[in-house]
Amino acid sequence: MAEEFDDLIVLTDENGEESTWEHIGTFDVGGNCYVAMLSLDGCGCEDDDCDCEDEEGEVWLMKLVTDENGEQAFALIEDEDEYDAAAMEYTRIFEEGGFDEEEEEE
Repeated sequence: MAEEFDDLIVLTDENGEESTWEHIGTFDVGGNCYVAMLSLDGCGCEDDDCDCEDEEGEVWLMKLVTDENGEQAFALIEDEDEYDAAAMEYTRIFEEGGFDEEEEEE
């Protein structure tokens, strides 16, 4: 189930803070749909004393869910086993050359 997204996505968190993300790819694992996105606003740390080496941002995996209004939304993956499965699939795709735009559009 590949979803079509614009390359740049602006997300608003529960505090009203906006952040900009680049959509890398969408993939399925175990009947769920996940999205790999690159933070364009830095590493994504909320800590002012962050010592992350990756100042240009990092890849985050988010789950595509349907909210209470029936709209698609992104959610953090809170279950460790679910996150590990999504991360393993993302790593497999990345190691095989990344996301193929034609494949994603199917």
